[in-house]
Amino acid sequence: MGAFKRNRFVLYGDFHTLRQSQRGLLRLLRSYAERQNTTRIVIALELLKAKDQLHLEDYLAGHIGDKAFLERINYKEDWGFPWENFKMLLDFAKSRGLPVIGINSTHGGKDTLKLRDKYAAKCLIKAAKNYPNHKIVCLIGEYHLADKHLPLAISEAKKNSGIKGTVLRILNNIDDYYFKLNPSTNHSPTEYLKLRKDYYCVMNTPPWIKWLSFSMWEDLISSDPELQLKLDQNDFDLDSATEDSFDMDYQFLHFLKSLSEFINLKIDPSDMESFHIHYSQEGNFLENLASNNASIDSTEVDRIIQRCTTDGVYFFSPTNTILITYLSINNLAESAGQYLHALLTKYVEDDPDPSAAFFRRIIKFMVGMLASKILNPRRKCLELPDYRRFITKHKGLRLSPAANHRRDIA
Repeated sequence: MGAFKRNRFVLYGDFHTLRQSQRGLLRLLRSYAERQNTTRIVIALELLKAKDQLHLEDYLAGHIGDKAFLERINYKEDWGFPWENFKMLLDFAKSRGLPVIGINSTHGGKDTLKLRDKYAAKCLIKAAKNYPNHKIVCLIGEYHLADKHLPLAISEAKKNSGIKGTVLRILNNIDDYYFKLNPSTNHSPTEYLKLRKDYYCVMNTPPWIKWLSFSMWEDLISSDPELQLKLDQNDFDLDSATEDSFDMDYQFLHFLKSLSEFINLKIDPSDMESFHIHYSQEGNFLENLASNNASIDSTEVDRIIQRCTTDGVYFFSPTNTILITYLSINNLAESAGQYLHALLTKYVEDDPDPSAAFFRRIIKFMVGMLASKILNPRRKCLELPDYRRFITKHKGLRLSPAANHRRDIA
């Protein structure tokens, strides 16, 4: 709490599907407010776009309820993670009369990480100007806390702004740090590691529970949009996800890091970030493939797009391009494994010999499946009854070309 008290800016790394992540920040806020007997705290939230500030203030003032607020900010499509996990932070702000601001950019997940970092930094500096002597506490995805991301953007934004103040970073439940805890001690429900000055990692949940929360969320939203589950004694309406509610760059980078650490690989961080992700439910990737590789012929483009619409994902090694038609932890994990494999082996799938090309692709598929099993051990392969159910469910329906192709395969 001493570090929390002495720093003007507090950046708390959020894992969006894990309730303990948001609850951990709530505990810190409550403890600081009560110990210091203060309401001079600004809560800055990535889940809210800055352009929706008026709707947020109407909600905090009690002029509109949850349903109207969520509709006005397009919550399901623009964020989509369990509302009750984040509502408790807004409820705390309401009860204490604390100001809350949105810091996400207008296009959210469609903007690059760098752009979102710069935008969030400007919002935080603006809040520091508007609320003198207030502590600025920011909840944002944990990847944004890396040295060259939001902390650097804040440092740049402070120049010539007249705003001073140091930055505290708090990660939570990072896999690698969890196993550095001393197993011989009797652990309390919440522990922390001091990584370096004003940089901590809080441990309140084993890492496999964190990833299970993500896996459950992904499985549920992809199955039945009408489905409701009672989790943590709160009802969540889990609707289908879009690319805006799923930060693909962030998740893909996290998967790359987790896989490389699990297998003990030493890869330059700059190499890890040299990828391109394109998402289209309809498989509209012609322009992406042509612009990145002028030498690719139309037959090969058609094959890649057909493969992607069938499997939901395709990794194109010549340009480190990931094509996605269906968002899932398994598809992102598969492509992350294939990307790491390509970095390590300089893999190319083309070969003049058709048999050799076939076996290269088998190896590529195998590496992707292994990566997805590492990150999601609950993954199972499809069996004959699964295909029969798919056929029965879609019998007689008019489907998109991609879905019709999957039915033919089944």
